[in-house]
Amino acid sequence: MIKKSVVAETALPETLLSGYKTFKTIVGKMNANQMVRLRDVRLSEFDKNCKISMQKALIFDGPCKHDTIFVADSLTKIDMVIDYRRGKVEWYDNSIKMREPWDLTNQEFLHMCDSFFIQE
Repeated sequence: MIKKSVVAETALPETLLSGYKTFKTIVGKMNANQMVRLRDVRLSEFDKNCKISMQKALIFDGPCKHDTIFVADSLTKIDMVIDYRRGKVEWYDNSIKMREPWDLTNQEFLHMCDSFFIQE
């Protein structure tokens, strides 16, 4: 799922035939009635060169501190492994430690923002 405010202006969202869909997530209920196809998505915390060629994403618009929410099906599709016992997330040969969002330093946050803008 992707927040409406971060979908590129040039994107061409598709309206869902079944109307609104409601999903329960750990951050609350989300409603979506549109979908967009994301292409060449890079998860720069893992690898700046590795990319997801195409992933469908439902567009939600509502209060949420996250811009994207990955569901288990999409993580399985891209071969991402979440290891709660070791507190790590693995994608191909790369592994990062899970952390709480409030544990980000200003420098880490700014680096993530720079990576986002470079990719865009």
